[in-house]
Amino acid sequence: MMSDKAGPSTWMKVFLLLCGIVACASASIYIKKSSENDYLLAAWRLLLASILMSPMFFAKLRKHRSWFDRRHLRATMLPGILLGLHFISWIIGLRLTLVANANLIVNMAPVAMPFFLLAVLNEHLNRAEKIGTICAMIGVVCMGFSDYHADMQHLKGDMICFLSMLLFCYYLVLARLNSHFPSVWLYITPLYFVGGVTCLLAGALVGARPMNQPGAESWLALYTPYESTWILLLAVVPTLIGHSLLNYSMKHLRGQTVGVINQSQTIFAGLMAYFFLGEAPRAMLYVAAVFLIGGVVIVVQADRNKNSAQPEEVETA
Repeated sequence: MMSDKAGPSTWMKVFLLLCGIVACASASIYIKKSSENDYLLAAWRLLLASILMSPMFFAKLRKHRSWFDRRHLRATMLPGILLGLHFISWIIGLRLTLVANANLIVNMAPVAMPFFLLAVLNEHLNRAEKIGTICAMIGVVCMGFSDYHADMQHLKGDMICFLSMLLFCYYLVLARLNSHFPSVWLYITPLYFVGGVTCLLAGALVGARPMNQPGAESWLALYTPYESTWILLLAVVPTLIGHSLLNYSMKHLRGQTVGVINQSQTIFAGLMAYFFLGEAPRAMLYVAAVFLIGGVVIVVQADRNKNSAQPEEVETA
């Protein structure tokens, strides 16, 4: 929907995206702290997020009732399923491999993203996006040489993380395809609900049950305060805040721009690992950060120059 109001600047959109990336970077910490079953942990983070967002969803629904119909609900089905499968595979893969391996693989997303953008949206990379992507990938490769450990013990986890990365790319591209939604709340709230149900159904198929809960015989068993804290944080910070801002950014920035900036999650994850897990960052992280930041600046400046003369599309409040 168009509005006469001036929209946020490109750098403000980038700031919001970075806030979402910082939030998403915290997911690894909460997942490592939690001992919940992979399928149920993915389900609870999505279902709790959708419940917490429901008041805003119904407020927007009342405002846009004449516009919103079953077609829009159907449009959230596929990305919801993809997100649920991404979360399941990411949690399983992360627990089967090293954090460094998982972070390196997920940061290969800008390499896969152009293929999804081309197939789904017929969106081609421009020259600046190619240069920025190469610059950022140099940083990822530099860090990979120092941190990645290839061995048969972690091969299964690495492969699952790679599949999860592909699901993540497809899910984000669909957010750009569905950018016609007048409010991000009308898109992501049912999307998260569909993703949560997908995780529950997948868990039922494999016979998932709550883990480390004394006497727990059903999925509705009460969790300890410790376990509940990590599940709630996972639902609020990387899901409600992080992924919601990623979806918002896919509507207002070019797809590859979001993909390249999302690589900075490596920097934030490294800092969080230092402050919360006591894992000192390797010297190569600082080298990688220079290339990552350089790639981000290149694609953002190109996006800013391209859109400076165009009217902004503003999401209704």
